[in-house]
Amino acid sequence: YRLLDEEDDMESFRIPLMISELLLYIHEADSVRVEKSIQEISRSLEHKPYLREICRFHYMQGMWHYRQGRIREASAAVDDALEIYSQSGFVPHILLSVRQFLYYIELHPPAEADKAVSGLRSKLLSIFQDLDDRHHYNSHKEACSSLIRRLLLSV
Repeated sequence: YRLLDEEDDMESFRIPLMISELLLYIHEADSVRVEKSIQEISRSLEHKPYLREICRFHYMQGMWHYRQGRIREASAAVDDALEIYSQSGFVPHILLSVRQFLYYIELHPPAEADKAVSGLRSKLLSIFQDLDDRHHYNSHKEACSSLIRRLLLSV
């Protein structure tokens, strides 16, 4: 049985895993690993420019900028991600990214009121609301959660 035996086959799995790993490093605030991971992902995306992963990567970079207090750069990364999203149109990645970023802001609120952070949060909420208006995420959320709970309880 052969899973994957060519480097190109692995690349399509490797980049999403690297982005997930980057998210963990961001949550750990491990600047050395974050910066190294950003460089590695950048190189991989130059070689294989998958739009979905580029979009996610911009959001992760935005989260890192936010963590460092560089709100203007975080907002610009969100704008870059939206530009890529408009080309790819892949809703699950942008929805996941927006929710993760909003959650990250909730976990790490600014020490004091900050108009730039409020603006970034409003931008993310607006993106989420637009996606929800078009795809009805919130209306399906409870039904899906109930189904998952029932499935888990049946095991």
